[in-house]
Amino acid sequence: MFKFSVRKETILKYQALNIAFLLFAGFGFAQPENLVIDVNFDNRTGDFQDYDEAAARQDFGAINNRGTGEIRGLDSPGNTWTHKTKAGEQSFRTHYPANKAGGGNSGVLFVKNIPPSEEAIMEYRIKFDPNWFFCYGGKLPGLVGSVDPDGSLPWGGTTNKTTVHSAFSVRLMWRRNDNLVVYAYLPERINSSGKVTRKWGEDIEFFKPVKKGQWYTIKQYVKMNTPGKSDGILEMYVDGKKTLSRTNVQFRLPGKDVKVNGLAVHTYRGGSADDPNFQSKKTEYIYFDYFKVWSSSKGAGSNTLLNSPNGTAGNGLVVVPELGGIKVNAGLAPIQLKVINLNGKVVLSKTGILNDSFIPVEAEGLHLIRYAQSGKEQVQKVLISN
Repeated sequence: MFKFSVRKETILKYQALNIAFLLFAGFGFAQPENLVIDVNFDNRTGDFQDYDEAAARQDFGAINNRGTGEIRGLDSPGNTWTHKTKAGEQSFRTHYPANKAGGGNSGVLFVKNIPPSEEAIMEYRIKFDPNWFFCYGGKLPGLVGSVDPDGSLPWGGTTNKTTVHSAFSVRLMWRRNDNLVVYAYLPERINSSGKVTRKWGEDIEFFKPVKKGQWYTIKQYVKMNTPGKSDGILEMYVDGKKTLSRTNVQFRLPGKDVKVNGLAVHTYRGGSADDPNFQSKKTEYIYFDYFKVWSSSKGAGSNTLLNSPNGTAGNGLVVVPELGGIKVNAGLAPIQLKVINLNGKVVLSKTGILNDSFIPVEAEGLHLIRYAQSGKEQVQKVLISN
């Protein structure tokens, strides 16, 4: 998926066009009722500037340090980090200094709580520095859950039985083979007799190879298991394509009312801070954008969001910018689709079944895609390059 730096005047025109669309009679932005995190950094324009804890609270709302003892990588009064998180060019940039590893020396760590839910979908966009060195690996954001909405979470090789049996985490990791994995801490790490069967998290590969300097949209779906059964669901999607599906996951044990209740915004090199295998000889960065989480306490109804790489299409529509146009995957239901430029002019209109269809768009730049299908109307923004 393409993402380009956009000049300030272009951004202002886009914002004005958004407002104009909201004023169209009988039409507005249809947002899923269970969208509980929606952070896009569109307001972080221009060059990259320091992004501290106050800025994170402005964008994410209340954040916390569950399981880590402190929020890391975000400066706050009396607490300054050597690695500097920044935001700019409508994205969020994390910093990995040369010859450093560990959560106290690189990246950022905080948790954003969500309402306790039986299932949740997480989404964000990510781009690795063009000069990125993958080393042995490092952490990336993922969903977490526990009995207590503010309870401790399992990571860092914890063998605390109370924590392990009352919580889970499915953060992601990059690994040295240019691959991405789910790094799962599940309660089965300690069996019923108290024996530690796995000290560290389990690698579950879901994508390779990762191309440096390219934006990807990552989506994670978690559905809690029935207590006493191994029927939980863990799915991963990359740019709208399912790359992992497990339907036998045990996120919680019998008698434990564990719910999905947070997004762990964790990213750092490591592994151990002292292990050179996790370090790089160069200072490098990862870029993030469009953090979103949808949740449901009913345990049903979220699958309609999973096949959309941008998460805005509650009816499952996929619109992906491609060179010279857009790729549309709208299934077998008829759709009405319009491509609108920044001046509000409809430059293209299509009606019918658009499944795995490439639609050429001559004009470059930012466009709005307005579409209606099965009684639902949506707007999606795309950047097109020719």
